Amino acid sequence: SSRPFSLCPKTPKPLKVFCFKCHKENGREDLIHAVIKYHIMSSVNVTNVIPHNTKGSFTTPFKFDISFECYSPIVDVIEWKVIYIGSASDDKYDQVLDTVEVGPLACGSMKFTFEADAPDPKLIPQEDILGVTAVLITCSYKGKEFIRIGYYVNNTYEDAELIENPPAIVDTAKIVRYILSDKPRITKFIIDWTSTATAPVEAKEQYVPVSYTHLTLPTICSV
Repeated sequence: SSRPFSLCPKTPKPLKVFCFKCHKENGREDLIHAVIKYHIMSSVNVTNVIPHNTKGSFTTPFKFDISFECYSPIVDVIEWKVIYIGSASDDKYDQVLDTVEVGPLACGSMKFTFEADAPDPKLIPQEDILGVTAVLITCSYKGKEFIRIGYYVNNTYEDAELIENPPAIVDTAKIVRYILSDKPRITKFIIDWTSTATAPVEAKEQYVPVSYTHLTLPTICSV
């Protein structure tokens, strides 16, 4: 079975706009409290991500412009990663394409460009090289992931002959890669920004996730 690349299986379906009024009427005050707690307690909020090279070859590097706001000074660093999902069925094929540490951070708005090499096709099962997969951008503080942004990626042949008669061994030199930049999947996690602990903790077991399909902050419904 396929594993979700950005959404915890325990969370409800992502919402295009989070509506406090509608969720209260539906008895989801627990989710309302989680959203409020996240936006009160989070020291860093990602405000925008712009993917580049949305059409390229399989070996084209990934490139993202990332904007975020820091609401309180951070004397340590936050760690960003770009991760390529090698197989939907087994995370042992995930590849960390690059890691960068940013910090210490003062209050204010910040922006940087994150570039990462393409994945190594030799580390991906042949049957998973072509087709739809995902690339993730994650950010953690002291080993605790607080946001995960995922984009679907489609690797395909565009040559009619290759599509009709694909070779037994995938020819990565002939692959065209598309990043579906208009459909990000974002998961945010509540973490303790004041904790001195540095040991990594699994998000799905320790955090309360609040999921969106875009980066718009929660709003009050007008109905």
